[in-house]
Amino acid sequence: MSATTSADSVQYGSTVTYTEPGTDDQRTVRIVAGHEADPAQGLLSGESPVGHALLGHRSGEIVQFMVPRGKRHLRIDSVS
Repeated sequence: MSATTSADSVQYGSTVTYTEPGTDDQRTVRIVAGHEADPAQGLLSGESPVGHALLGHRSGEIVQFMVPRGKRHLRIDSVS
């Protein structure tokens, strides 16, 4: 990732809609600092496994990351 961030890439404050490929489970979250996180309200910490994986990526990309039960993949549907 370059030193300058693009407005269309996921960063703190971005609202991101993503889907886990192979499911109909689409979620929309806003990436926030850890002390602001409230998953029930759609506020996801950028330090969480999902939040960290999304940071720096763009709409249309598929990101992969590890969680205790194995590898996960998410498709970024939109970033605003």
